[in-house]
Amino acid sequence: MNVSSVNLVPAGDSSSPQVIVQLRAVKPMEIQGSAGDAQIKAILSNVILNGQRYDSGVRLDSVEALGARTEDAAVRRVLCSAALHDANPGVRLRALEALGGAQQDGDVRNALIEVLGHDSNPGVRIQAINEMRSIVDTGAAANDQRVRTLLQNLSERDANNYVRVQAAAAMQRIDSGAPR
Repeated sequence: MNVSSVNLVPAGDSSSPQVIVQLRAVKPMEIQGSAGDAQIKAILSNVILNGQRYDSGVRLDSVEALGARTEDAAVRRVLCSAALHDANPGVRLRALEALGGAQQDGDVRNALIEVLGHDSNPGVRIQAINEMRSIVDTGAAANDQRVRTLLQNLSERDANNYVRVQAAAAMQRIDSGAPR
């Protein structure tokens, strides 16, 4: 399967958009459905997980389409993989944005920890610290020693001033013990 493009068509109501996937083959074809359709979800996941085979625009559109399905644990794992491993910082950033409502998931928290510990792109790191602040503000990270250690290190040593300030604020929130 060789995906040449992914297009999102807004739905008339508030439901998730229609996804149109165009495949390159001897006889080109087009598959339509929602991101929740098993076949569409499998194709989009394949594009994201095999990013080296697809251009960044196709990967970005795939992340965008799957971002409406973050209630699905398999989709969250695929988006975490994109946030951690995609070569394009725009794709990594969009994957983190899509995961924004799923901070209670352990895989998402682990991905945020990894991104904050290793990603060199300032925009991606800023998005990750904002998501981590959301986790801390709900009180969900109060007993997670990895989060405390990471935030302490970031607040003391991170090269980005915004990340340092947000990490320090998150540490204060944890130390106060009071979720927002």
